[in-house]
Amino acid sequence: MPKLKVTVAGGGPVGLIFALLLKDLIPSDSLLIKIYDYRWCKYAESSSVSWRSIIEGNTRRQQVVTIQSKQYLQLPQIIQDRIFTKESYSEMWPVPTNFSDEYRPRNVRIAHIEDVLLEIANKTKSIELIPQKFDAEKIDITDQHLLVICEGSSSETREYFINKFGTPNTSIYSLNKSTSLEDTVLGLKVKSDLPDPQAVILTIAQNRFLFNSLNGEGFLNIRLTDDEVKDVKGIRYNKDNKEYEIKGCTQSQPCLMELSEEGTYKCKIHECIFLPEVFKDRNLLWKRILKALKLFNIKEENLAAITLFKLNMFQTPRFTAQLYPPTENTTGTFGCLLGDTANAIHFWPGRGLNSGIDSAISLARCLHSKWQNLGKEEIKFRDADFLRHEGIMAMLQYRHKSRAWHSMVITEPDGTLRAIKDKIQDAINQSKASKDKNYDRDADMNELISRLIEIKNHLQGRIIGRLPNEDELSKLVANIDDETLRILVVSNQWDTNVMAGEEVNVDLLFEQKDPSVGIFTPLPLFKYSKEKRILKIEISKSE
Repeated sequence: MPKLKVTVAGGGPVGLIFALLLKDLIPSDSLLIKIYDYRWCKYAESSSVSWRSIIEGNTRRQQVVTIQSKQYLQLPQIIQDRIFTKESYSEMWPVPTNFSDEYRPRNVRIAHIEDVLLEIANKTKSIELIPQKFDAEKIDITDQHLLVICEGSSSETREYFINKFGTPNTSIYSLNKSTSLEDTVLGLKVKSDLPDPQAVILTIAQNRFLFNSLNGEGFLNIRLTDDEVKDVKGIRYNKDNKEYEIKGCTQSQPCLMELSEEGTYKCKIHECIFLPEVFKDRNLLWKRILKALKLFNIKEENLAAITLFKLNMFQTPRFTAQLYPPTENTTGTFGCLLGDTANAIHFWPGRGLNSGIDSAISLARCLHSKWQNLGKEEIKFRDADFLRHEGIMAMLQYRHKSRAWHSMVITEPDGTLRAIKDKIQDAINQSKASKDKNYDRDADMNELISRLIEIKNHLQGRIIGRLPNEDELSKLVANIDDETLRILVVSNQWDTNVMAGEEVNVDLLFEQKDPSVGIFTPLPLFKYSKEKRILKIEISKSE
């Protein structure tokens, strides 16, 4: 059989999962995969590639992500067994209403996923790990059949081939028909004493705070207003000119500012200190951070680090393109966008990595389908070979970005859309204006408690752990200050009705090994095969 040659630009979870999925489908003697990532290194005393440390300029991602069962059950068994060890995951979130509770969404730390995948890849014969940045201008890939680009939402390789993939459209996710709406989220690395069921209910009840954790440890995310973003700065003392200077490690290049021995939150790479904490006595943002900690039952000493996330979305015109045509000496090279490079998604609904896994599954099956029908022929791809994969990618973009858009905006009673961050600013302004007037705190409190009770009732039987009773829910929010209470009410609860519904299923376009003859009509009901531990969708044949 001819050997399939694939280069992967980006060795994060999606790139590594794609490579390992492809290796699981195609024999080693028929496959050669090269993966490039500048965040890796190879020490002289080791034969394996490993992740660079923060001292070497690489800040490991400590965020906790939620992987849905529809995605993790499609992974090779060795990946499932190694990622989901007893202490490495938890099941915090409710089971989707149309899924079996046998396999629940699982929370796991991104760094753990990356460690496991890289360790497996190091021992995989047909995968070559290259600890350097992929440079599309300098690295010749004309002898490769495929370049898979999964370097994140700011991919330089995608930009290099922009004339092949087309310019992303930002106006679709805009309120002014030009500039893409952007959310800025302050990420607090914390440990909470709040039980998971209460944390879930409190998170779903509003859109200011998002708490996702692994056994209480994770990130409490705060959606910031534009005014609050201006306060998020890092400051350091310049010994040369003996002056203090503001650095961009919390803005243009967000870093992790960790609690130092001096008791300040400091970036180890740029030696910057988190400015709001320096002026804690009079800084409003810092005071709001402390109120957020109190709400989620987090002691101030359990705030370990602070970082910033800038979140926006764009519409990708195409996900597959021929980068180099065939010549007398080459078979031609196609390029494919995967993960955030293809579909950068606002993380509030928690589907970014899930979409990335689906994109990796789709491309791996697409390549396997082409390879198994080759015989001894030379591998030459054509546009039609990626037809089904392109269809899956378009469905993923539509499904996940439509859902994510509804986590950025609120529909007003007159039908107009407002950014949630602007509604939060409205609540802050209302709170300031109401200090000298009669603020109806009871009305807001009754609205919030009613919301919490409604969510609790909806989660009955779908979540692990004891759900709080109504008295416990009332105590949870009883001591909230007026400003925070107003923000929680005005920002509205998650619109789960709009966000719920049918999910993209790769099996819809990629048939099983022995498909029946006829036209297949999918039914919107997933069933589990306990023997194979995979998801299947029932299909009926139309004569």
